[in-house]
Amino acid sequence: MDIAATGPGPGVGRWGWDGGTGTTVRVDPSRGTVAVLLTQRAMAGPGDGFGDFHAAVAEAASRLLRLGRLPARRGGEP
Repeated sequence: MDIAATGPGPGVGRWGWDGGTGTTVRVDPSRGTVAVLLTQRAMAGPGDGFGDFHAAVAEAASRLLRLGRLPARRGGEP
């Protein structure tokens, strides 16, 4: 869990997991997003991650919020 902002994208309270067999999950309460990807590909090493996938999810959520197609959510608000 990120307890402080680690860059321009991730919010405080974001958490997740990357598995070595091609699975990843991220929950970002500040954006109100949950991203899950299940594949059957073994990771080749520490640099073989899912950054592009999570960046695409974050961009899509931001775009939908700007268009008013997702409700604005902050933290643990319903």
